[in-house]
Amino acid sequence: MVSILAAKRKKILDLTSAGPTVSENDIKSRLVAYASDQSNSSVEKSAIIGDVPVRQLRSDDNGVLRGDALLTAVKEDLAKGLIPCCLVATLGTTGTCAFDNLEELGPICQEYNIWLHVDAAYAGSALLLPEYAHLKRGLEYVDSFAFNAHKWLLTNHDCSAMWVKNANHLTNTFFTDRVYLKHTDAPMNTQSPDYTHWQTPLSRRFRALKLWMTLRSYGLKGLQAYLRKHISLAKKFADLVEKDDRFELVCPPSMGLVCFRLKGDNDLTNQLYERLMSHKQIYIIKASFQGRPFLRFVVTSPETNQCDVAFAWNEISHQSSEMNLPRGSSSVAKRNSTVVTKELTNGHANSITILDGNPIFTEIAKNSNETPHGTYSSIPNGITHGHPTEIPNGSISHILTNLHRVTLHGPELEHIGVDDNLIYDTNDNESSTKRKSNNKLEDLDAILSEKENVLRSSVISIC
Repeated sequence: MVSILAAKRKKILDLTSAGPTVSENDIKSRLVAYASDQSNSSVEKSAIIGDVPVRQLRSDDNGVLRGDALLTAVKEDLAKGLIPCCLVATLGTTGTCAFDNLEELGPICQEYNIWLHVDAAYAGSALLLPEYAHLKRGLEYVDSFAFNAHKWLLTNHDCSAMWVKNANHLTNTFFTDRVYLKHTDAPMNTQSPDYTHWQTPLSRRFRALKLWMTLRSYGLKGLQAYLRKHISLAKKFADLVEKDDRFELVCPPSMGLVCFRLKGDNDLTNQLYERLMSHKQIYIIKASFQGRPFLRFVVTSPETNQCDVAFAWNEISHQSSEMNLPRGSSSVAKRNSTVVTKELTNGHANSITILDGNPIFTEIAKNSNETPHGTYSSIPNGITHGHPTEIPNGSISHILTNLHRVTLHGPELEHIGVDDNLIYDTNDNESSTKRKSNNKLEDLDAILSEKENVLRSSVISIC
């Protein structure tokens, strides 16, 4: 909103300063702004407040706003006597996390004196990563840039950061000359900006402090590791989607976002979404691109790990199976089980039922610090909450309850302990000590590494 208002005021001052050939009201009535058809709803709301019509330009097949679309629109509007004043480009669109082409858009904005604002609310945080340095191309043309630290930079809501090339345009827009606002420093000349004249409110909360604390606490490397973890988890989820022939990716995974849908009629994806919402095991958002509905799986929580990704996918896969969709020969469709026996204590062995078909856990085993022993394959497609199954007191088992449900029962998991990637029976102090020192259950090393995930409920997935 601040950028649109500043762009509007700048255009009015530019045209009226040349001479009184046109009135301010006439200019206001002919102003027009531009944004992609994939832009956030906040752009539309800001334009309503700023009283500047926004023309939504069609993005390409990848959801990217290109230079030719903007140039065509600008020439059309100039021919109609309209006055282009602002373009809101997006780095990381809400629907598919696409990136508008600033290298193409920037020169056009410069040629036609159009304010270029960049909305990087979610994906702006990824500019901390050198592997995404190419996204900075074209930023030299930008007049203002905003991103939300609360979306993907470990900062509590709300915290939005904005950069502006020339702050005088903000002062020209929001300056008000009231007696109770006067002070010794002239707002245009002081080296310490008077933010009262940079915005609509006179004051605001000290949001910068919590962002500063985050930067100081985690440092650049810590924040980069955090972002890369989410990107990696999203790629693992995308791999699961691609290996199931019932699903398709709408676009390549971008940052921590995966956009996917069921193949076939749009109604199938809509049905799946309704099933997921009614069962309330996971929360997911539906969106639409070029008339096709799809589901958005996005990794943004600091607590999200591979088990959560697997749980979400298993719920999605299970609900899809309940729709009785035809299945082909995809790897996820495999239902062959392998029983792996691990001796936890002398004379006591527990059977762990593991099904083929979920490549994410094969990857976990492959990347484990210790090579898995035995016939370790993967976790089944469709592990979800199921009905508890009675197990012998003092033992730990994963039990196959049907073709795509596995449960772990406790009772209430009270006697399950996890320490340093070890699992043991807390009801038996002597044997638990022995297990902790001698039995690492290497096949489940990565899966059972976090206690809070094991104790999440009495009936859980493999975690």
